[in-house]
Amino acid sequence: MSRRRTLLGLPVMVAVTMASLTATAPAEPTTAHVPGDVHLATFGIPGSTGVAHTVRRGDGSWTGFGYIGTNHSQRQLVSAIVDGEEHLIYEDYSGLPYRPSLHHRIRHADGSWSEVTPGPVGTTGSTNDLAVAAVNGELHRVRRGSDDQLMKHAVRRADGTWASEVVVPAATTATMNAAIAGVGDTLRLVVDDTAGGRILPSYVRYADGTWAQTADVPFTPAPAEVTATDVELAQVGSDLHALVIGSDGEVYHALQRPTGEWTTFTNVASQTGAPGSAVNSASITASRGVLHVAVATDGDRLLHTIRSGDGRWLPFGDVLAANSSSPPRPLSITIAGS
Repeated sequence: MSRRRTLLGLPVMVAVTMASLTATAPAEPTTAHVPGDVHLATFGIPGSTGVAHTVRRGDGSWTGFGYIGTNHSQRQLVSAIVDGEEHLIYEDYSGLPYRPSLHHRIRHADGSWSEVTPGPVGTTGSTNDLAVAAVNGELHRVRRGSDDQLMKHAVRRADGTWASEVVVPAATTATMNAAIAGVGDTLRLVVDDTAGGRILPSYVRYADGTWAQTADVPFTPAPAEVTATDVELAQVGSDLHALVIGSDGEVYHALQRPTGEWTTFTNVASQTGAPGSAVNSASITASRGVLHVAVATDGDRLLHTIRSGDGRWLPFGDVLAANSSSPPRPLSITIAGS
Protein backbone atom coordinates (compact mmCIF):
# COMPACT_ATOMS: atom_id res chain seq x y z
CA MET A 1 0.00 0.00 0.00
CA SER A 2 1.29 3.46 -0.81
CA ARG A 3 2.23 6.22 1.55
CA ARG A 4 -0.57 8.43 0.25
CA ARG A 5 -3.73 9.23 2.12
CA THR A 6 -5.09 5.85 3.05
CA LEU A 7 -7.18 5.20 0.13
CA LEU A 8 -6.51 7.41 -4.83
CA GLY A 9 -3.34 17.37 -5.88
CA LEU A 10 7.36 33.67 0.67
CA PRO A 11 10.03 33.86 3.15
CA VAL A 12 8.17 34.97 6.29
CA MET A 13 5.85 32.50 8.02
CA VAL A 14 2.36 33.71 8.86
CA ALA A 15 1.37 33.18 12.48
CA VAL A 16 -1.15 30.38 13.07
CA THR A 17 -3.93 30.80 15.61
CA MET A 18 -6.79 28.43 16.33
CA ALA A 19 -9.67 28.09 18.69
CA SER A 20 -9.95 24.98 20.83
CA LEU A 21 -11.07 21.79 19.14
CA THR A 22 -14.48 20.66 20.23
CA ALA A 23 -16.53 17.57 19.62
CA THR A 24 -18.87 19.56 17.39
CA ALA A 25 -18.04 22.06 14.70
CA PRO A 26 -17.80 25.63 16.04
CA ALA A 27 -19.91 28.36 14.52
CA GLU A 28 -18.23 29.70 11.40
CA PRO A 29 -18.74 33.16 9.89
CA THR A 30 -21.89 33.29 7.76
CA THR A 31 -20.05 34.14 4.58
CA ALA A 32 -19.51 32.13 1.46
CA HIS A 33 -16.14 30.79 0.52
CA VAL A 34 -14.14 33.61 -1.02
CA PRO A 35 -11.01 33.41 -3.15
CA GLY A 36 -8.09 33.29 -0.77
CA ASP A 37 -9.75 30.91 1.69
CA VAL A 38 -8.24 27.44 1.87
CA HIS A 39 -10.18 24.62 3.52
CA LEU A 40 -8.22 21.86 5.27
CA ALA A 41 -9.70 18.60 6.50
CA THR A 42 -8.06 15.65 8.21
CA PHE A 43 -8.88 12.57 10.19
CA GLY A 44 -6.78 10.80 12.77
CA ILE A 45 -6.46 7.38 14.27
CA PRO A 46 -9.44 5.00 13.87
CA GLY A 47 -11.92 5.69 16.61
CA SER A 48 -11.63 9.46 16.44
CA THR A 49 -14.81 11.47 16.11
CA GLY A 50 -15.25 12.14 12.43
CA VAL A 51 -13.35 14.41 10.06
CA ALA A 52 -11.75 17.55 11.53
CA HIS A 53 -12.07 20.72 9.43
CA THR A 54 -10.61 24.22 9.50
CA VAL A 55 -10.33 27.22 7.16
CA ARG A 56 -7.25 29.32 6.49
CA ARG A 57 -8.50 32.81 5.64
CA GLY A 58 -6.93 34.95 2.98
CA ASP A 59 -5.30 37.10 5.69
CA GLY A 60 -3.40 34.08 7.01
CA SER A 61 -5.56 33.43 10.10
CA TRP A 62 -7.13 30.04 10.81
CA THR A 63 -10.56 29.19 12.17
CA GLY A 64 -10.82 26.62 14.93
CA PHE A 65 -10.99 22.93 14.12
CA GLY A 66 -14.43 21.37 14.26
CA TYR A 67 -15.62 17.82 13.63
CA ILE A 68 -17.88 16.85 10.74
CA GLY A 69 -20.15 13.85 11.12
CA THR A 70 -19.83 10.89 13.46
CA ASN A 71 -18.16 8.33 11.22
CA HIS A 72 -15.02 6.99 12.85
CA SER A 73 -13.26 4.82 10.27
CA GLN A 74 -12.60 7.11 7.34
CA ARG A 75 -10.26 6.95 4.39
CA GLN A 76 -10.09 8.34 0.83
CA LEU A 77 -10.40 11.94 2.03
CA VAL A 78 -10.65 14.40 -0.91
CA SER A 79 -12.20 17.83 -1.50
CA ALA A 80 -12.79 20.61 -4.03
CA ILE A 81 -14.41 24.05 -4.13
CA VAL A 82 -17.25 24.29 -6.68
CA ASP A 83 -19.06 27.62 -7.10
CA GLY A 84 -18.14 28.78 -3.61
CA GLU A 85 -19.10 25.58 -1.81
CA GLU A 86 -16.73 22.97 -0.45
CA HIS A 87 -17.36 19.37 -1.50
CA LEU A 88 -15.79 16.83 0.86
CA ILE A 89 -15.87 13.12 -0.03
CA TYR A 90 -14.55 10.22 2.00
CA GLU A 91 -15.12 6.51 2.49
CA ASP A 92 -16.28 5.06 5.79
CA TYR A 93 -15.74 1.40 6.55
CA SER A 94 -16.95 1.20 10.14
CA GLY A 95 -20.10 -0.79 9.39
CA LEU A 96 -20.45 -4.34 10.65
CA PRO A 97 -20.19 -6.53 8.77
CA TYR A 98 -17.60 -4.75 6.58
CA ARG A 99 -19.65 -2.43 4.35
CA PRO A 100 -17.58 0.44 2.99
CA SER A 101 -19.57 3.41 1.73
CA LEU A 102 -18.81 6.84 0.29
CA HIS A 103 -19.98 10.00 2.05
CA HIS A 104 -20.36 13.33 0.26
CA ARG A 105 -20.75 16.46 2.38
CA ILE A 106 -21.11 20.07 1.25
CA ARG A 107 -20.22 23.18 3.25
CA HIS A 108 -22.68 25.94 2.36
CA ALA A 109 -22.44 29.73 2.38
CA ASP A 110 -23.70 29.98 5.97
CA GLY A 111 -20.99 27.58 7.23
CA SER A 112 -23.43 24.68 7.68
CA TRP A 113 -22.88 21.20 6.27
CA SER A 114 -25.28 18.82 4.57
CA GLU A 115 -24.85 15.29 3.28
CA VAL A 116 -25.89 14.48 -0.29
CA THR A 117 -25.90 11.39 -2.45
CA PRO A 118 -22.33 10.34 -3.27
CA GLY A 119 -23.24 9.52 -6.85
CA PRO A 120 -22.63 6.24 -8.69
CA VAL A 121 -20.28 3.98 -6.75
CA GLY A 122 -20.59 0.57 -8.40
CA THR A 123 -22.03 -2.54 -6.86
CA THR A 124 -19.43 -4.20 -4.63
CA GLY A 125 -16.17 -3.59 -2.87
CA SER A 126 -14.49 -0.52 -1.52
CA THR A 127 -12.78 2.36 -3.28
CA ASN A 128 -9.03 1.84 -3.61
CA ASP A 129 -8.37 5.32 -4.97
CA LEU A 130 -10.34 8.56 -5.15
CA ALA A 131 -9.79 12.05 -6.56
CA VAL A 132 -12.03 15.07 -7.23
CA ALA A 133 -11.67 18.39 -9.06
CA ALA A 134 -13.82 21.32 -10.17
CA VAL A 135 -14.27 21.96 -13.90
CA ASN A 136 -16.55 24.75 -15.13
CA GLY A 137 -18.90 24.66 -12.15
CA GLU A 138 -19.11 20.86 -12.04
CA LEU A 139 -17.53 18.33 -9.70
CA HIS A 140 -15.48 15.64 -11.44
CA ARG A 141 -14.68 12.44 -9.62
CA VAL A 142 -12.31 9.60 -10.48
CA ARG A 143 -12.35 6.40 -8.46
CA ARG A 144 -10.93 2.90 -8.71
CA GLY A 145 -12.95 0.17 -7.08
CA SER A 146 -11.64 -2.97 -5.42
CA ASP A 147 -14.16 -5.10 -7.29
CA ASP A 148 -12.74 -4.69 -10.81
CA GLN A 149 -9.75 -2.31 -10.31
CA LEU A 150 -11.03 -0.19 -13.21
CA MET A 151 -10.66 3.58 -13.03
CA LYS A 152 -14.03 5.27 -13.52
CA HIS A 153 -15.05 8.89 -14.04
CA ALA A 154 -18.30 10.63 -13.10
CA VAL A 155 -19.54 14.22 -13.12
CA ARG A 156 -21.85 15.93 -10.64
CA ARG A 157 -23.68 18.57 -12.66
CA ALA A 158 -24.47 22.06 -11.42
CA ASP A 159 -28.05 20.97 -10.63
CA GLY A 160 -26.80 18.25 -8.27
CA THR A 161 -27.49 15.28 -10.52
CA TRP A 162 -24.77 12.80 -11.44
CA ALA A 163 -23.86 11.46 -14.85
CA SER A 164 -23.20 7.74 -15.06
CA GLU A 165 -19.70 6.46 -14.41
CA VAL A 166 -17.61 5.73 -17.47
CA VAL A 167 -14.40 3.73 -17.59
CA VAL A 168 -11.27 5.85 -18.05
CA PRO A 169 -9.09 4.45 -20.87
CA ALA A 170 -5.98 4.20 -18.69
CA ALA A 171 -3.96 1.18 -17.64
CA THR A 172 -4.50 0.33 -13.97
CA THR A 173 -2.84 -1.86 -11.39
CA ALA A 174 -3.73 -2.91 -7.88
CA THR A 175 -1.22 -0.45 -6.39
CA MET A 176 -1.75 2.66 -8.48
CA ASN A 177 -2.88 6.13 -7.40
CA ALA A 178 -4.32 8.95 -9.49
CA ALA A 179 -4.62 12.73 -9.28
CA ILE A 180 -6.86 15.10 -11.27
CA ALA A 181 -7.11 18.86 -11.80
CA GLY A 182 -9.36 21.14 -13.82
CA VAL A 183 -7.47 22.96 -16.57
CA GLY A 184 -9.88 25.35 -18.30
CA ASP A 185 -12.70 23.20 -19.63
CA THR A 186 -10.58 20.03 -19.58
CA LEU A 187 -9.65 17.55 -16.86
CA ARG A 188 -6.04 16.46 -16.42
CA LEU A 189 -5.25 13.05 -14.95
CA VAL A 190 -1.84 11.80 -13.85
CA VAL A 191 -1.36 8.20 -12.74
CA ASP A 192 1.26 6.86 -10.34
CA ASP A 193 1.93 3.15 -10.07
CA THR A 194 3.20 2.65 -6.53
CA ALA A 195 4.85 -0.62 -7.53
CA GLY A 196 7.74 1.61 -8.52
CA GLY A 197 8.77 3.76 -11.43
CA ARG A 198 9.86 7.22 -12.47
CA ILE A 199 7.42 7.77 -15.32
CA LEU A 200 3.86 8.97 -14.54
CA PRO A 201 1.31 8.39 -17.34
CA SER A 202 -0.84 11.45 -18.14
CA TYR A 203 -4.28 11.83 -19.71
CA VAL A 204 -6.72 14.60 -20.62
CA ARG A 205 -10.52 14.61 -20.75
CA TYR A 206 -11.95 17.15 -23.17
CA ALA A 207 -15.22 19.05 -22.76
CA ASP A 208 -16.97 16.68 -25.18
CA GLY A 209 -16.22 13.74 -22.88
CA THR A 210 -13.47 12.14 -24.97
CA TRP A 211 -10.18 11.04 -23.40
CA ALA A 212 -6.67 11.10 -24.84
CA GLN A 213 -3.27 10.10 -23.50
CA THR A 214 -0.69 12.87 -23.30
CA ALA A 215 3.06 12.84 -22.75
CA ASP A 216 4.20 11.03 -19.60
CA VAL A 217 5.35 13.11 -16.64
CA PRO A 218 9.07 12.44 -15.97
CA PHE A 219 9.58 11.96 -12.22
CA THR A 220 13.36 12.19 -12.15
CA PRO A 221 14.56 13.85 -8.95
CA ALA A 222 18.25 13.83 -8.13
CA PRO A 223 18.21 10.65 -5.99
CA ALA A 224 18.09 8.06 -8.76
CA GLU A 225 16.74 5.37 -6.45
CA VAL A 226 13.63 7.36 -5.43
CA THR A 227 10.32 6.36 -7.00
CA ALA A 228 6.87 7.90 -6.71
CA THR A 229 4.35 6.60 -4.18
CA ASP A 230 1.69 9.33 -4.48
CA VAL A 231 0.93 12.23 -6.82
CA GLU A 232 -1.19 15.37 -6.38
CA LEU A 233 -2.19 17.96 -9.02
CA ALA A 234 -3.32 21.60 -9.00
CA GLN A 235 -3.68 24.20 -11.74
CA VAL A 236 -2.27 27.59 -10.70
CA GLY A 237 -2.72 30.24 -13.36
CA SER A 238 -1.36 28.83 -16.60
CA ASP A 239 0.84 26.20 -14.90
CA LEU A 240 -0.05 22.66 -13.84
CA HIS A 241 1.68 21.79 -10.57
CA ALA A 242 2.49 18.26 -9.40
CA LEU A 243 3.54 17.19 -5.92
CA VAL A 244 4.92 13.68 -5.47
CA ILE A 245 5.63 11.77 -2.27
CA GLY A 246 8.78 9.78 -2.92
CA SER A 247 9.65 6.32 -1.67
CA ASP A 248 12.09 8.09 0.68
CA GLY A 249 9.25 9.94 2.45
CA GLU A 250 10.24 13.29 0.95
CA VAL A 251 7.95 15.52 -1.14
CA TYR A 252 8.98 16.69 -4.61
CA HIS A 253 7.50 19.47 -6.74
CA ALA A 254 7.50 20.28 -10.45
CA LEU A 255 5.26 22.20 -12.83
CA GLN A 256 4.25 22.00 -16.46
CA ARG A 257 4.46 25.21 -18.46
CA PRO A 258 1.81 26.08 -21.09
CA THR A 259 4.35 24.89 -23.69
CA GLY A 260 3.95 21.36 -22.30
CA GLU A 261 7.44 21.10 -20.83
CA TRP A 262 7.89 19.94 -17.22
CA THR A 263 10.45 21.39 -14.85
CA THR A 264 12.68 19.00 -12.90
CA PHE A 265 11.19 17.63 -9.67
CA THR A 266 12.97 19.18 -6.69
CA ASN A 267 12.78 18.39 -2.98
CA VAL A 268 10.37 20.86 -1.35
CA ALA A 269 12.32 20.67 1.92
CA SER A 270 15.21 22.45 0.24
CA GLN A 271 13.02 25.57 0.21
CA THR A 272 10.71 25.08 3.21
CA GLY A 273 12.88 23.32 5.74
CA ALA A 274 12.61 19.64 6.64
CA PRO A 275 9.23 18.35 7.86
CA GLY A 276 10.97 16.39 10.63
CA SER A 277 10.01 12.89 9.55
CA ALA A 278 8.68 10.99 6.55
CA VAL A 279 5.58 12.41 4.84
CA ASN A 280 2.67 9.97 4.63
CA SER A 281 -0.07 12.19 3.14
CA ALA A 282 -0.10 15.36 1.05
CA SER A 283 -2.57 17.64 -0.68
CA ILE A 284 -2.23 20.76 -2.84
CA THR A 285 -4.56 23.46 -4.13
CA ALA A 286 -4.54 26.85 -5.84
CA SER A 287 -5.71 30.07 -4.23
CA ARG A 288 -5.26 33.62 -5.52
CA GLY A 289 -2.54 32.60 -7.90
CA VAL A 290 -0.36 30.73 -5.39
CA LEU A 291 0.08 27.06 -4.53
CA HIS A 292 -0.89 25.82 -1.06
CA VAL A 293 0.68 22.57 0.16
CA ALA A 294 -0.29 20.56 3.24
CA VAL A 295 1.50 17.44 4.46
CA ALA A 296 1.09 15.00 7.34
CA THR A 297 4.14 13.18 8.68
CA ASP A 298 4.97 9.98 10.51
CA GLY A 299 5.86 12.22 13.46
CA ASP A 300 2.18 13.24 13.73
CA ARG A 301 2.82 16.73 12.39
CA LEU A 302 0.42 18.64 10.14
CA LEU A 303 2.32 21.23 8.11
CA HIS A 304 1.39 23.93 5.61
CA THR A 305 3.35 26.04 3.15
CA ILE A 306 2.80 28.34 0.17
CA ARG A 307 4.65 28.67 -3.12
CA SER A 308 4.27 32.10 -4.72
CA GLY A 309 4.05 32.78 -8.43
CA ASP A 310 7.72 33.80 -8.56
CA GLY A 311 8.83 30.44 -7.16
CA ARG A 312 9.50 31.47 -3.54
CA TRP A 313 8.30 29.20 -0.72
CA LEU A 314 7.18 29.91 2.84
CA PRO A 315 8.87 27.80 5.52
CA PHE A 316 6.71 24.91 6.72
CA GLY A 317 4.32 26.07 9.44
CA ASP A 318 3.05 23.59 12.06
CA VAL A 319 -0.75 23.82 12.03
CA LEU A 320 -1.22 21.68 15.14
CA ALA A 321 1.49 23.27 17.28
CA ALA A 322 -0.67 26.35 17.82
CA ASN A 323 -3.49 24.37 19.39
CA SER A 324 -3.22 21.91 22.29
CA SER A 325 -6.60 20.38 21.38
CA SER A 326 -5.89 19.28 17.82
CA PRO A 327 -7.02 16.24 15.83
CA PRO A 328 -5.09 13.17 16.99
CA ARG A 329 -2.39 11.85 14.70
CA PRO A 330 -3.41 13.16 11.26
CA LEU A 331 -3.34 10.23 8.87
CA SER A 332 -5.01 11.69 5.80
CA ILE A 333 -5.46 15.29 4.69
CA THR A 334 -7.06 17.31 1.93
CA ILE A 335 -7.06 21.03 1.12
CA ALA A 336 -9.21 22.95 -1.32
CA GLY A 337 -9.19 26.60 -2.35
CA SER A 338 -10.01 28.97 -5.21
